[in-house]
This record gives sequence, structure tokens and C-alpha cells, in this order.
Amino acid sequence: MNQKTATKNQSRHTVNVPVNIELLDFLCMDVSHPIKYTRLQAFSDLLRCQAIATSTGVKTINNFSFQHFSKRWNWHRDTVRKFFAELVKFKVVLIVSEKDNPNKKILVLKTV
Repeated sequence: MNQKTATKNQSRHTVNVPVNIELLDFLCMDVSHPIKYTRLQAFSDLLRCQAIATSTGVKTINNFSFQHFSKRWNWHRDTVRKFFAELVKFKVVLIVSEKDNPNKKILVLKTV
């Protein structure tokens, strides 16, 4: 088996690893104040937002918008949209419309 085949086969397996915000902060601390967030930093920020929402008794990130995160992470809106589309494919997040206002989106991080 060559290296390319081995890498391709390894990418098909799922590994569940307990991760907390402190670990993600540690992994992201290569740059103290990034001009542009990495995907790992953006995901860590999402977890932080979820933790804040959960601590106030809310299970979702309300008033979710691609524009909000594009400014926060210094990304283009299309990049944010693609990032969330990938997270949806990985079944990590769910984006739903509010019942009363379909234009407002709610972000739900799937937690265990």
C-alpha cells in the first residue's frame, strides 16, 4: 500500500475525541491576535459562543448571520457560508430558520 492510498483510507474513519474550549484555545494560540481566523480558530469561537449561550440557558446561537461571522473572523461572506456548509455536511451544526421570521437564522451546534 502506497502513502497516498494509506492516507485516503485513513480519512474515512471517524475518531471521537473529547474537546473543550481550553484545549482549542491552546491549539489556536500560535497567533495572539490574528488578522484572519483559521478554521480551527473559527470553530473554537463557535464553541465559545455556544458555551456563552448555554450558560444563559439558551441552547442555540440566535440571530445567526454570515455577515456577523465574516466581520468577526475577518473572512469573506462566501468563505463563511462555505465553512458552515462543510460543518453541516460533517453533522456538527444545524442551521434553521426561525418559525416567526424565516429570514432570521438560528445556529445549533450538535453536542453530546
